[in-house]
Parts: sequence; structure tokens; C-alpha cells
Amino acid sequence: MKRLLLLLLAAALPASADDLEAKRAEAAKLLGRAWELRGKSDDEAKEVAAKVAEAIKDLYPGLSAADALVLRVPKDAPDADRLNALAVIEKRLAACHLKDARVVSHEPTTVYVLVGAAEARKLGPHGLTTLGCSGKFEFRLEATEDEVKELEKTGAPPKGTVALKMRGKTEKFLAKAEISLDSGDIAEMETSKDFDGHPTILMNLTSAGSPKLKKLTSENLNKRVAIAFGGEVLTAPTIMAPMTDRLQITGKYEQAELDLMVATFKSGTLAWPLVEVGPADDAPCKVEPVETYMDRLSRTHLMHAVLEDVLRERDERLYRDILKMITPRSDVK
Repeated sequence: MKRLLLLLLAAALPASADDLEAKRAEAAKLLGRAWELRGKSDDEAKEVAAKVAEAIKDLYPGLSAADALVLRVPKDAPDADRLNALAVIEKRLAACHLKDARVVSHEPTTVYVLVGAAEARKLGPHGLTTLGCSGKFEFRLEATEDEVKELEKTGAPPKGTVALKMRGKTEKFLAKAEISLDSGDIAEMETSKDFDGHPTILMNLTSAGSPKLKKLTSENLNKRVAIAFGGEVLTAPTIMAPMTDRLQITGKYEQAELDLMVATFKSGTLAWPLVEVGPADDAPCKVEPVETYMDRLSRTHLMHAVLEDVLRERDERLYRDILKMITPRSDVK
């Protein structure tokens, strides 16, 4: 089975291709020496560990402050679904203008996404969540009062309902489990402004989606409908009149946040959303031997990219030896 690892390195690349190649060659030499010194804790081993760290920082500036997302792909997932997930993520990166992202292949069931802290901040407070979410819009009616009371009494959503997370809030929204409309019913989407100049999202429905919206709004006047994106409720407006083919999402949202939602939606949906796993840290401890440093570095998911970029074509045996050391249960042969 093809091994799969996606690392998106949001960092400024060296200006010259020759300069980049020279830095990779130097890093390869250092990694080779690090391998020779594995298990030792003398001064030379510590010095090499520090040099490896500096070489990595030089190749991937800013990555030590990166945020990480991880996607777990089921082992029995069809190859077509895996490739589609990669294509969707690449489209999202391009739409978010993360131009320095690159793809590196390793693990069979894992996709890692590393985004530099500075880039992540530009995406807004919910940027990483949006970037890694399913990308699906779903419309559900609110639950009845009796169903809400049952939830309060038992602590579990009644049959036929689902408790949805509300973006930016701690409480849940109890809605009907049945999805009245979804992303497949949306033909076009764009950001705009309301009458007060606040950012909004405008949706035009498909010919199949318009009758669904008409039925939903005609039969449920004065009821609330939850509009969720990536499993989180963005807003839950009260239906005041029947609607047919056009919707508007309003709320206290920044323009950048809505732009990212639209870009994510247009890039396609993910069957397996990514989960944020926290910041990486590629800095060595001062008293740390090479082997300990490389083992810890592997847990930040950066070493896999280093091995792929720096070693795989230069020294296949060393590449596989180090990969086996940092991933003992790997299926590398």
C-alpha cells in the first residue's frame, strides 16, 4: 500500500534553487554523522544535534512555532478517497494563499498539516479549524421543546435529534437529526455585505435545492433552523417567511473568517476532517544526545519531511534506517 504523509510547511523558501540544494546536501551530511553517533551523549554528539537543528531551521524557517493538524485515514479507505483528500487539502491551501506548502509522502494512514504560526494568525481565530473541517454545510430544524426538556432530564439527545456545537460558544444546539439541505444543494456561494456593511455569505441554491428550501421554510414558519459548517452551528435564524432559491448568512463574523469558509467550501469536502494537535517544537535541549533529539523531533512530524526532502534521493539506506529508528512500527522495509 502506498505510504502517505502530507506536511504543509508554511515557511519562506531560500531565494536560490542552488542555495537550497547546498543546504540540503549539508543537512544530509549532518544527518549521516548523527546516525554514526546515535546512542552517544558526548560533546561531539551534542554538537551535531545542535547543528542538525540549525540546518533544519535554515531549511524551514519559522517552523518551530508551527501549528499542526492531523488527519487519520482509515486503513481500508479506497485509494481514490485518499487521493481526493489530498487534492481537497491542496486546493484549500491554494485558496488560502499558503504558497510555500509542499507535499511529502510517508505514512499509510496519516496526513499531517503544519502551518506556521504567523500564517495561522492570518487565517483568523477559527482559521485552523475551518481549514481542516469537513467543508460541509448542513441545515437542520431545531428540536421541539419536549425534546429539549428530555435532553435536560437525561443528558442525552433524544432519538431523532443531534446536539451540535455552536461556533465560539460552550453550549450545544439541539436540532433534528434529519438534514433538510446540505452542500449538494448549494450552486454558488460568495461573501458580501449587509445593509449595515457587515460581512455576510450569500448562497444560490441548485434547481434541486430550491424546492427543498421552499418546503422547509413554508412548513416551519416561526421555527429556528440551524445552519452548520463543518459540524459547527454558525447561526440559527427564525424562519419569518417562505424562501426559494437564495439565502444569506449573517452574524458577528470577520471578513477573513467568511472568506475562508467560502474558500474551504469551494475546495470540496473531506470525508475525514483534520484535528488540531498543537504546536510543534524542533529545538534541541542543550544536554540532549542526537538519538534523543531525533526521536523527539520525529514526534513533531517535521523529521519525516526532512528525511523525504534531504535524504531519500541521496542515501536510500540511511533514509530507511533513520525512518525505522524514529517510527519503530513503520512498515518501511
